[in-house]
Amino acid sequence: MAAGASWIQFDEPLFVMDLEGHKLEAFGGAYAELESTLSGLNVLVETYFADIPAEAYKTLTSLKGVTAFGFDLVRGTKTIDLIKAPEQTSLWSQPLALFSTHDEIKSWLAFAAQLTHWPRLWPSFFTANADALSSRRSSPRVTNESVQKAAAALKGSDQRRTTEVSAWLDAQQKKLNLPILPTTTIGSFPQTVELRRVRLETSEEDYVKAIKEEIKKVVDIDVLVHGEPERNDMKTGGCNPIDLAV
Repeated sequence: MAAGASWIQFDEPLFVMDLEGHKLEAFGGAYAELESTLSGLNVLVETYFADIPAEAYKTLTSLKGVTAFGFDLVRGTKTIDLIKAPEQTSLWSQPLALFSTHDEIKSWLAFAAQLTHWPRLWPSFFTANADALSSRRSSPRVTNESVQKAAAALKGSDQRRTTEVSAWLDAQQKKLNLPILPTTTIGSFPQTVELRRVRLETSEEDYVKAIKEEIKKVVDIDVLVHGEPERNDMKTGGCNPIDLAV
């Protein structure tokens, strides 16, 4: 709270197990103990990966100090029946905010919107959900006509190399002169403090030189891989062209 947080999330996948009574009671006791500590915060409890048993559902939705609940309705297809049960409609009186500032995108997000009259709203909820999905499929924010045309124009031959494997293996061997069983590495390398500093404070040319110096520190490896020390930048670079600002 001191850092400005207004929500805290607890992941409780154990609730999808067939828990004995005393274990379910332990959850109730634990959250009762936490209630005063979490005062002033909105608490979200998430379960996932499977259906949640009826007794566990009752325990979960009666936990003290909990503002909202999350259920896996993809793998837990039967959980929806527990949620729809008349005795559970009070669960949906909890007001939850939509975390978006764009009206169109708001309808796509899977957050409740203060469903204070859930029994009456249940049919219209699914209609609105279908409308939102239809809107998303046709929205220019996620549908790029030029990309669709390029994808439709792809041919089977576009997915195959034009050069025979033997030819590029021969070229590789001439360039690298590898032994019969070459050694290499796989996966990302750590982003050291020094590499981050060089990337932020120097030119691209100096950064490339620094990378080469780091590579020289590795010995007895036939094929040295880059290790993706700029992987955060790669993610940013991939997202920047996408018009999905919320």
